[in-house]
Amino acid sequence: EDFRASRGHPPRRIAVVAAVSIVFFLCGLPYCTRMGGELLDVLDHYCTSYYLLLGCCLEAVMFHVSFGWDRLQLTVKQATLGSRANPQGRSVSPFWRFCLLTTVPLMTGLLFLRLLITDLTEPYMGYPAFLQVIGWASFALVLVLTPCCCCSKGASSLLPIDATPAAEKDAELPAAEAVKEAPAGDQLPPHNFSAHSTDPQRSAKRLPALGRCAHWACCWGSAVS
Repeated sequence: EDFRASRGHPPRRIAVVAAVSIVFFLCGLPYCTRMGGELLDVLDHYCTSYYLLLGCCLEAVMFHVSFGWDRLQLTVKQATLGSRANPQGRSVSPFWRFCLLTTVPLMTGLLFLRLLITDLTEPYMGYPAFLQVIGWASFALVLVLTPCCCCSKGASSLLPIDATPAAEKDAELPAAEAVKEAPAGDQLPPHNFSAHSTDPQRSAKRLPALGRCAHWACCWGSAVS
């Protein structure tokens, strides 16, 4: 409903509900057969396990490339200004930078490779060959569909990110702190928090293709599971 409205089309609740119900009913029929449990296990293993590990690895790397650690620190500090525990804003521990830059991509990448080598060495759970083919085909399918969906123009559901450099955002902190600390009677000029989002040049900048693919990988893998 919201998807159609975002593209200027009138909502069609009955048609959407009927289409979704029919499609998912047909998708669920194979799991009601005698081999339904084994089929579910194979698809869960090849789609969810591989896809989530690969998606988390890519997303951790692209987090630094697309968003940046300095921007994360500034965003957290601005969001927590004036709180009782941290009146001046909360700082992010460097430990999280180490985890996001090193531990998460390294461990998820190693787990992905280990899982891949194990399944190439011997069939998963000793299932028949046709189930293994279905599993590998499903994993290949989502790998092909993800970049096609993410790289096509206007296909992403992600909002445009603020591409303002961290150095420019640092200049906004004193004004934000003044608003938090000013007495009730003081009249301060309102801060235009939507200035960045309304700038057409900044709004046009979206996540790079790899970052969007990584985000789709995590979301899609969670949906499959």
